[in-house]
Amino acid sequence: MTRHNRNVAAWLQARGWRQGYDGLWRSEALGISTGLTVSEAFSMQNGRDRAAALGDRRRDMAAVEINVGDDWMEAALQAVRESAALRTELTTDDVLDDHPAVPEPHDGRAWGPVMVRAKAEGVLAPTDRMAPSSRRSSNGRRKMIWRSLVCAPPTMATTAAEVAHGT
Repeated sequence: MTRHNRNVAAWLQARGWRQGYDGLWRSEALGISTGLTVSEAFSMQNGRDRAAALGDRRRDMAAVEINVGDDWMEAALQAVRESAALRTELTTDDVLDDHPAVPEPHDGRAWGPVMVRAKAEGVLAPTDRMAPSSRRSSNGRRKMIWRSLVCAPPTMATTAAEVAHGT
């Protein structure tokens, strides 16, 4: 057995899977009595873990959203809309920089539901990129970079016209 397969086997065993004499994997917890190959078992368990994590994420985001209140949520969402109209890409740090009057919530995770709402409204789209936070309260953790769907960057013609008119 290769080192990789030993690691996967240990991972599966930690999640309740057992390998039979035939070399196939079964899980009583998942009700899988027919044997699966190690890759099939890994794939199934990984999908189950991901679904559980996403469910936990939705539950936690709903709890945070309830705790911050409607007034803060609407003020933060309006700030995101306004920042997205000005920037082609942004993070929550950019929103806070653009709108210092919007207080930071007691729980920084409250920005998650705000950004998800902005995405649902068609204001933002997630990118696959992250940027380190400049906020001390975030301890330099990486934050998602969002792409604005409502900002039209100036074109060369617009820029030239603005220059010609002194604007």
